[in-house]
Amino acid sequence: MTFFRHLFACVQESFTSPNRSRTNYSWSGFSLFELLVVLFIMSVSLGLFLGFNYKQQTETQLKAQAYTVVQLMRSAKSTAIVQGKKNNCVYSPQNNSMHTTLTDRSRKLSSGFELLIADSRIEEETIFAVFYANGAATSEKISVRYVESGLQMAIQVDPLFGDVQLAEE
Repeated sequence: MTFFRHLFACVQESFTSPNRSRTNYSWSGFSLFELLVVLFIMSVSLGLFLGFNYKQQTETQLKAQAYTVVQLMRSAKSTAIVQGKKNNCVYSPQNNSMHTTLTDRSRKLSSGFELLIADSRIEEETIFAVFYANGAATSEKISVRYVESGLQMAIQVDPLFGDVQLAEE
């Protein structure tokens, strides 16, 4: 409590001191240079944040498109097991869509995304995965690529159990 009494006494003395005049009163505030430095630091920070945010947005879109492929493939596996027949997953690059042979299920990739098989572009309708009635699967190396940035995400297929998942890189 004595600290606050001392502080109050110093403040009171500074206001009531007879030596205080307007001529040696100094303005307290920020100089123009200090304000410019702060604005510069804030603009650089904002630029870095927006740059990282854009990259995260692109990666999120890529992951969503890859997950679309994974969902179609998991559905194809389930259908093959239930119906007791092999089920093919087919990609058509002309309309950027995928479908299965046993059902009318289809998914379309958003514009700017494409499906790669063995790291190469597909020019014509191609079977990229086959699921069998016993749960097994055959598949090439599959990945989804965002054409604009060149980023791609791989999809792994377990040949013995037919499990489909996004590859962790």
